[in-house]
Amino acid sequence: GDGKVIELNKDMTEEEERKRIYEYHTSYYTALREASEKIDPALIISVHSMTPLYEGKERELEVGVLFTDSEKLGESVDQELKTRGYNSAQNEPYDGNILNAMNCILRANYPVRREAFCYEIRNDIIQDAKRAGQVKKDLLEVAKKTCKLEEKINYMGF
Repeated sequence: GDGKVIELNKDMTEEEERKRIYEYHTSYYTALREASEKIDPALIISVHSMTPLYEGKERELEVGVLFTDSEKLGESVDQELKTRGYNSAQNEPYDGNILNAMNCILRANYPVRREAFCYEIRNDIIQDAKRAGQVKKDLLEVAKKTCKLEEKINYMGF
């Protein structure tokens, strides 16, 4: 809530907190691991968003490129975003080593090596429908170019 009271959480009991952790957090990671074991992807691209303000400070960063082991890929994605005019940075605003969802999938079939990165997009640049459409197009083109993806790719919800 970045210092703001979230009404839904205001009077939450410990029991409700445990229930939410199990229903949303734990089940999410379990489903990711199960899907990863069935699909066994060679490449994982995760998409998240961040608030334009953090601890009362405005974020200039538009798109963060987060990664754990895929340093060369992360650098390529970041450079390609910069050539398209985005204010981007590697492992910002968060450290790629703490990406639990992505790491859950990356390690599902250890020691299988998987390439992965995460786009961390600032919310305000995707709230306008026209701008969101351009951002979506750019991010998909960057992924295709830097990951050398074929024209036909399987993806969910992007």
